[in-house]
Amino acid sequence: MAATEYATLNVTLTYGQNKIPIHLDVSSQDDGSKCLTVGHLIDQVYKETNVEPACQKLIHRGRALNKADDSNSNNTKLSTLGIRNGDRIMLLSRKVNDASTLAVSNGYAQHVAEGKSRLEDLQSQVDRVCLQCDENIRRVQDTKELQGLKTSKLSFISLHEDSMKLLEKIDATTSNDNEEFRKQRKMMVNTIQGKLDICEKLIADITKKILHLEQMNASDR
Repeated sequence: MAATEYATLNVTLTYGQNKIPIHLDVSSQDDGSKCLTVGHLIDQVYKETNVEPACQKLIHRGRALNKADDSNSNNTKLSTLGIRNGDRIMLLSRKVNDASTLAVSNGYAQHVAEGKSRLEDLQSQVDRVCLQCDENIRRVQDTKELQGLKTSKLSFISLHEDSMKLLEKIDATTSNDNEEFRKQRKMMVNTIQGKLDICEKLIADITKKILHLEQMNASDR
């Protein structure tokens, strides 16, 4: 079954803790395209964030949409990548020289052992994030007082920031053209993205509870 082509597409860009609505319209493109592509998304992200296209790393459901060593990836139709209205796209900002490093990936086979060691270290950091997230969840479930909720909210905000930094580290780690490395990196990315989703949801939920308690306390005075 052929992928559905969109004349317009609305997605949410997650950049750090910011959530930015992105609207794409094929009729507004200057290149005469009849379908929306990764390149169109990159251009719109640049307009919204000022992050240069060469510095953008766009991720959808754990999959990188644009590749620094493959300019043709920008011509890929968004519909063929399974992107739909309402989906979330994650933006990681990388240094320009990271792109050139990836472009010559075939020249650093001697660093395989170092890459493996870095992945092992990153995996241990992912495990710590998971444990911290579980601990925070248990703590907030037993918290009903205002100050305790505020403390829990700060803990989840801090965990969200740490998770974003870790995601950037994972993204910057080269795979040395090793399929196992790529699989492990993808698993770590998916795990961290799951924890980010949990943090964002709980931060929103706790914020509502704090507001409710503050309103109740104000009415009792």
